Amino acid sequence: MNRVAAGCITPIDIEPDDEMTRKDNPMRVTALAVAAALTLMVATGCTDKPRHQDGTAAPAGSPSASTEGTPPTESAPTEASTTPTGTPTNVGANTPAKCQTNQLTGDIEQYAPPGQAGSSYQARVKLTNTGNRCTLAGYITLQLLANNEPRETKVTRSDGAVETVTLNRGDSAWALIVWTFRPNADEADTQPLCGPRATAALVTPPGASGSIRIAEEFGVVCAHGEIVTRPVSATRPS
Repeated sequence: MNRVAAGCITPIDIEPDDEMTRKDNPMRVTALAVAAALTLMVATGCTDKPRHQDGTAAPAGSPSASTEGTPPTESAPTEASTTPTGTPTNVGANTPAKCQTNQLTGDIEQYAPPGQAGSSYQARVKLTNTGNRCTLAGYITLQLLANNEPRETKVTRSDGAVETVTLNRGDSAWALIVWTFRPNADEADTQPLCGPRATAALVTPPGASGSIRIAEEFGVVCAHGEIVTRPVSATRPS
């Protein structure tokens, strides 16, 4: 009779009792021989299978060890790539640069609005672009000149909406300026009245560092040379 251990059949030496047995009972001998052969076949296929110890890698081709109950291992974070994946777009690439003084010409046009009466003069300061497309926004500043020398000047900004004016080559922006010819009390006895006559002005465009010299007969400029300015505009004052 065969014994079973750990799921395998362990063969037992089976020998006929004696020569007489083989002769007297051939069927028994045959049965025993068949049983012995089967036992040998089973024993041959029941070799020990490889077993894995904890912490050791499984041989190549063997099933992976179970990960049930084991937290997944997170890969180390990687820095985001700074290489663009498409065509780079420069912020503000289509926005023209600010107009520079050396690409602008200037003019001053005095005028009297219809029905105006009072003690002030006003004029339009015209800035024309002679270079590449550019922008102007904000207030001009200016310095009055008398006999090519600076004279007392005080620039005051009036309230007004500031707009960005884009100038193509040949386009112009406008700024309104106003001054009074009525003297303050401390200017009443000055000679000439309210100071020397201004015959030109140095006009500095908004956001620029240089100035444009524009010839213009300002006449009497009182209030200690105060010039009130409004922001540049694409619309010509009228």
